[in-house]
Amino acid sequence: MKKIFILLAASIMTLGASAQQVPNGGFENWNDSINPIGWNTLANLFGAQYSYFAVKDTSAQAHVAGSVTLKMTTSAVNGQGTLRSYVGLGTIGGAGTPTFTGAAYTKRPDTLYMAYAYFSGNGPTGADTGQVLINLTQAGTSLFGGTQTFLLPPSNGGFLAFPLTGLYTLPGAPDTLSIVFKSGKSASGTELGSTLYLDEVHFDASVDAATGINDVNPSAMVSTYPNPANNTINVAVHNEEIGSMVQLTDLGGRTVYTGMLSGATTAINVSTLPAGIYAINIRSNDHLTIYKGKISVAH
Repeated sequence: MKKIFILLAASIMTLGASAQQVPNGGFENWNDSINPIGWNTLANLFGAQYSYFAVKDTSAQAHVAGSVTLKMTTSAVNGQGTLRSYVGLGTIGGAGTPTFTGAAYTKRPDTLYMAYAYFSGNGPTGADTGQVLINLTQAGTSLFGGTQTFLLPPSNGGFLAFPLTGLYTLPGAPDTLSIVFKSGKSASGTELGSTLYLDEVHFDASVDAATGINDVNPSAMVSTYPNPANNTINVAVHNEEIGSMVQLTDLGGRTVYTGMLSGATTAINVSTLPAGIYAINIRSNDHLTIYKGKISVAH
């Protein structure tokens, strides 16, 4: 769903939203019916006979935003047998197993989210699974110690979350993001007809390795007032974000308040907090956005 946040008064502070994100992670933008912009498919490598392995789909299988879903299907090719569908960031290469160049990326995301639906194919077990492979590299070296593979089990849809914070083995920022989707679990075990629908592939938060501050997008806002605050800080959001989690942390990174936005305007008692600057973070209900800003407490 698309979110619109409201600006309530001239005296409030607005918070920016949305970290550096997966390019075209909602699959809304396509060069044609088989090539989402920023991504490549088997048809880009092997030709038109692979054009039905990954397509632009406008039915309502896994939509949470926009009007398009990426549909990937394990299919058969004459002389090749049953083959999984591959879709990955960047350009595609390789004579056998496809490889992808990835996309430029400079943050350290903490969680990968996606809306998906997966339907196992016509094999003897009906237990096929899709896969997502993710890697962040710096000058060719993985910050994860290698590509990480996560399974996408059969499901009627919903969000899947893959925490990344425990995977980092190296400090610093990456320069390249690699994400590859596969419609089956293995070259020998995949099942004809296994189908994966994908939408809203995104990061929960992306932190700048040098500053520790999230990227922001000023087009989406929540609001806090008054700022500075004495006893109470009010947080105003659009109705669809009621129930989102809010957290305050001091400049040392210690959490001083965690709660839930109980209404369109929620009052947070800050009277017991020492005067100073605090970071405020709001995680939206559907995990599509993190709002980040600062408030001032003055007694």
